[in-house]
Amino acid sequence: MTLHARLSPSGSERWIPCAASVPMSVGADDTASAAASEGTLAHHILLDEALTDWLLTGETVVECEDDEMRGYLQLCFDYVVLRYNEIQGENKRILLETKVDLHYMTGRDDLWGNADVIIMTDTYIDCIDLKYGAGIFVEADSSQTKIYLLGAMAAEMKRTKEDSQWVSVRSTIMQPRFPDSDGDIIRFEEYDPEELIAWKDEILIPAAARTDSPSDPVPGIKQCRFCPVKATCSAAAQQVSDLCSVFESVIPVHEFIGGGDGSTLEPVMLDPSEVTVAKLLEVHDQIPFIEGYLKAVSARLRTLIEARDPQVIAVLKLVRTRGRNKWSQDDNTLLLEELTKGTGRLKKGQITTLKVLSAPQALKIQGLKPAQLKKLQSYIIKGEGALGIVPLSDPRSDAFPAMPFEPAQEVASTQLSEPEYDWL
Repeated sequence: MTLHARLSPSGSERWIPCAASVPMSVGADDTASAAASEGTLAHHILLDEALTDWLLTGETVVECEDDEMRGYLQLCFDYVVLRYNEIQGENKRILLETKVDLHYMTGRDDLWGNADVIIMTDTYIDCIDLKYGAGIFVEADSSQTKIYLLGAMAAEMKRTKEDSQWVSVRSTIMQPRFPDSDGDIIRFEEYDPEELIAWKDEILIPAAARTDSPSDPVPGIKQCRFCPVKATCSAAAQQVSDLCSVFESVIPVHEFIGGGDGSTLEPVMLDPSEVTVAKLLEVHDQIPFIEGYLKAVSARLRTLIEARDPQVIAVLKLVRTRGRNKWSQDDNTLLLEELTKGTGRLKKGQITTLKVLSAPQALKIQGLKPAQLKKLQSYIIKGEGALGIVPLSDPRSDAFPAMPFEPAQEVASTQLSEPEYDWL
């Protein structure tokens, strides 16, 4: 059995809007990033170790060498246990990392996936999915979790010969490193089962069918984000070109004056036409798409250079950037010993410093006792973070909330009627 289905739930944000990405991605390398490896480890610790041990022995403590990860996963573990205990109903059970298959509902063998946690009774299903990443906010209302829920429903319909009577189903996302604007790391979406089945009939099945026939790529932010072939996709390249063409009007334009009477020609810059705010906003919405495409192109070209592709190495090469100075001796103890002896020796205080570790580094100190960890945490605060421009739909709170209208009006009127300085 392959690791992923041809139409995987996790890839549905790509193949539902862009059917062409499925045949185009056949044979493409599935390179694992550091973030993906970290997510895989988090899933293993939570599902294969902590929750499995809880079911077998009743153990309720997450074991992990990385204290930061352990803290995040403990929050998720506690939530799953809480949810299991609070859900009421006949034949309650919990399934961990379970394959869900939609063949019974769709007739397709290529539409299946592995759900992290499913808690269900005869009338209720809660699909709980861990998202350990901190870079992209994941909504509870996603095609991935909808497919997981439909897979769980399909299994029960097959088992009970379609005699299942669900009252409600729920999609839950646990994203411990990316809370919403209220600080919550758990978010969920409740569905009427009939509503979900309608989505399957109207959206999912037609989208899956489109992947069986040739079609043109449909580039976009979500579908291109993790597409393995976006660097070689002509539609993505064209869309980036179209989006960036909006800036052609602000390229400095020159004309030359003089010269008719033998004088020297002098360039004069013409006033460029302005890009409207509406155009800037249009391009801004597509910045993740543009940046992702450009990075993918760079990565693809580097791969071709390393493979000695004749077309590429005829015009491009890899070079080393200027390296930073570093010690020739990796062992600091031996290095200090060498520097403080013999001719030209330095004093120890000249070459060593004493400083406190950063807060993240301190939390990763191995073998901390609970009292020590508590002491550290009592002196750690959360930094504000860098400012970034995002759509109003982003769940995080506004860093610059608007001033109430009446105070703003008072300030404005005061400044106009009673200026502090009369420069005239």
